[in-house]
Amino acid sequence: MSSQCLVASVVEEVARKTSGYHPSVWGDYFITHVSPSSEAQDNHAWMKERSRELREQIKSMLQDYSDLLQTMQLIDAIQLLGVDYHFEKEISEALSKVYDADFNTHGLSEAALRFRLLRQHGYNISPGSILQSLRV
Repeated sequence: MSSQCLVASVVEEVARKTSGYHPSVWGDYFITHVSPSSEAQDNHAWMKERSRELREQIKSMLQDYSDLLQTMQLIDAIQLLGVDYHFEKEISEALSKVYDADFNTHGLSEAALRFRLLRQHGYNISPGSILQSLRV
């Protein structure tokens, strides 16, 4: 086989490998994108600070044990939002208070919430102790 035939077959092979891909919807955004402006950096700094302030407020709310139902509802909301990892210590302390408290409830939903939260966090709760708290 001559060198011309070899070159021709390589060129044909390369030509066959190309395809007609559609252009990306992103275009060249990530190639030409410059670093954030100072306004965006200021917004980012403000959001981080605001996030820190809100976490501190929630920590403070979790340490207020005056209304155990409100504390349990707050823990439930934090877990449903998926941000409970920020408050693991405070949630543990609050649930310890809920567990130790003489909890007289007037409704099944309150008892169920207490039972579910304590079970989720590894407390050994028996459904009879919950039902006893319903008999007020």
